[in-house]
Amino acid sequence: MGRRHSGALPAMRLHKQSGQARIRLNGTEYRLGQHGSPAARLRYDELIAAWIASGRTSVEAVTGPPRPGNEGSRNTRLPIGRSRAAPDPASAG
Repeated sequence: MGRRHSGALPAMRLHKQSGQARIRLNGTEYRLGQHGSPAARLRYDELIAAWIASGRTSVEAVTGPPRPGNEGSRNTRLPIGRSRAAPDPASAG
């Protein structure tokens, strides 16, 4: 696997199985939306701007803090405006 040149930005890539655009920053993969869509490009620009503004260390300004229980795991971040559905307490048991 190649390395980026100094100062180069991470590339937007295609997740082939889902057709989603993705980017990896600091070892965490972020899904951006449908590959090639204007929304994916906008999300890419937001993440890159936040990453550069934080000194290339974090994008929490855009994504929020990591979810409890996901420390150290990858592929856990979701696009802004989406969240995993909370389990229904009535159906548990």
